Amino acid sequence: MLNWYRATPLRPPAPDGGDGPPELPAGQFLVDVPTLVLWGEDDAYLRPSLLEDLEAFVSDLTVIRLPAAGHWLAHEAARPVNDAIRAYFAKPLPPKLTMPPRPL
Repeated sequence: MLNWYRATPLRPPAPDGGDGPPELPAGQFLVDVPTLVLWGEDDAYLRPSLLEDLEAFVSDLTVIRLPAAGHWLAHEAARPVNDAIRAYFAKPLPPKLTMPPRPL
């Protein structure tokens, strides 16, 4: 997993406003499935500014910000994380994602 982070061209903006993320062809990064993002607003590594314009790439996006959590959400805010996941998956799937009935 660490090598995945090292290999990505995406970087948070520099504190001095310097180089931001590279320009990437948007069409290659479109997500067309319901997506839940849980974000710790006290994350020292992945700043909340990385969420800006995410909806341009994800057609059905739900973002839940956890103000008292950092990078390790499942440890720092276990109850809110579990509650958010349960609530999200309790919703019915959109018609295009509904699974066909299994043959008997």
